[in-house]
Amino acid sequence: MKNSIHSLFRTIAASVPLTVIGVLVSVPLVSFAGGLFYIDSTTGFAGFGNTTPQAQVDVSGAMYSRLVTATSSAIDWNDGNVRQLTLSSNATLSFSNGHAGGIYDLILTQDATGGRTVTWPASVEWPSGTAPTLSTAANAVDTAHFVFDGTNYLGTFALNYTAASSLLDNIVAYWKFDSDNSTDSVASNNGTDTSMSYGAAKINDGATFNGGSSYINMGDVATRYGTTGLDSSSNSFTYTVWAKQTSTGTNREFFQARQISGGGSQGVDFFIDSTNHLQARFTNSSGTQDAFVSSGTYTDTSSFHYYALVYNSSATTATAYYDGSPVSGINGVTVTKTWSLASSAANLDVGAFGSFASTNWWPGQQDEIGLWSRALSSGDISTLYHSGSGLQYPF
Repeated sequence: MKNSIHSLFRTIAASVPLTVIGVLVSVPLVSFAGGLFYIDSTTGFAGFGNTTPQAQVDVSGAMYSRLVTATSSAIDWNDGNVRQLTLSSNATLSFSNGHAGGIYDLILTQDATGGRTVTWPASVEWPSGTAPTLSTAANAVDTAHFVFDGTNYLGTFALNYTAASSLLDNIVAYWKFDSDNSTDSVASNNGTDTSMSYGAAKINDGATFNGGSSYINMGDVATRYGTTGLDSSSNSFTYTVWAKQTSTGTNREFFQARQISGGGSQGVDFFIDSTNHLQARFTNSSGTQDAFVSSGTYTDTSSFHYYALVYNSSATTATAYYDGSPVSGINGVTVTKTWSLASSAANLDVGAFGSFASTNWWPGQQDEIGLWSRALSSGDISTLYHSGSGLQYPF
């Protein structure tokens, strides 16, 4: 062992540059085992098994992989050639310190809200000149792959590597109405019918309302649905329904979740009003409300359409959807009114509004009603709409 160490140092000593009568003689700076590893003292070129290497070793990012979490939209590739960025808002990206021939990967993760977008640097080029559209679902993961040619980043893209949150996550109730009744397919939140009938609808059978006396009482809000925003403004919810109206000109209720007595009619309701605008109302215990009205009107009486109301408690925003898309005038509106419905004092009523369901009757049919104790993303709503054909639980 001792002789081996001495031999190693003799090799190194014999490989350093020598000065002979004031003239620098270029010899290998380091050379082991007959040139298997070689660094030229003049050029700095390095090689393995090559006594005349042609390039320097580059360890600034082009020749190794290193995953680094980005803290901003300014991506410095010297920090690592694989960067991961969580999008908490829309981002304008910038790239720096790319090396010609370098290969870089960017992992983009949507936050819990989703729907974030990015603006790519001008130096990025995509196939056919078309930048990709990011996945919109909450927590979705997309990846971008780049080869830097010294001027531009030539990119390819792959969408949604995350097992997106299942539509079954946090589903509270789902009423198909396929068995000619209001049985809940998820739990035991079965409805109590008043003057209801059933028949062919959007997917198999659906509930038919006579527009003057029929409605479905889905039970006490606090007892059955206390983990959703139907019970309290501190919790999120999503309510979805396929519906067809047979007449217009009156208030037509999708649902109400309200404490009519002892609470100033506080709660939530969702309906098309007498002027055919879509409305969502959020009322506190004093009876004051945030009421949002769509800019468009909804008058079709011949077809089923998909309606959804999403309340995000952490962002205190309400978003209404029509046929898979956000409704102008309601989307992203801040909800300032708070509500808290007492147990055994408030019901979820479908197809009517008022004390003991006395007004705002729905004329026509409703089908495939879903209730979640979370705010579904725009991607989730689009998936449920399914290009107009709809999906039925368990999806």
